[in-house]
Amino acid sequence: MILYFVTQAKATAKLPHFTYFIREEKTPSMGKRIGVLIGSLVGAGITFLAFTYGPFYFGGGELTEIAIIALDSFKFALFLAFGLLVIDSVSSLINIFNYSRFSKIVSNTLGLVFLFLAVSPDYKPDIASYLSLNPASIDHPLLVAILFLMAIVVIVDLVFETIKFWVSRIVRTD
Repeated sequence: MILYFVTQAKATAKLPHFTYFIREEKTPSMGKRIGVLIGSLVGAGITFLAFTYGPFYFGGGELTEIAIIALDSFKFALFLAFGLLVIDSVSSLINIFNYSRFSKIVSNTLGLVFLFLAVSPDYKPDIASYLSLNPASIDHPLLVAILFLMAIVVIVDLVFETIKFWVSRIVRTD
């Protein structure tokens, strides 16, 4: 944001340390973009199967209440991962035809909105009943930790993509 305001004020600034973000920046080849799309589609398929039919456990006896809640929390987390991978797959499909950092920024933003909506009190019980989960498991600390980790990863990626997007527009490399 500071770079944006500096350039809008018609000031000139030499900011060589920001060129780190765009140094050796190349548009990925078509093969790599197709590979990313295939990878995200395979990941979405695997997580779909995992939250639909799993998670699986091995054991001869009855599960304790804590184990059931932990497995249900993991199933909800798999649903969240599925949603993020579907959003990433759409972004990868768009990038095949027209590569842009902006689509990655939009994808990460939509991912954060999805995470927010999926764990909001308005939709969380409906998703839990759709997934046939124990209502006590949707507020389990394990699920909160997994959600926190997912959100941190998406936020960090969003920040770096936004920096790279604006730096590539503002900084000129010679």
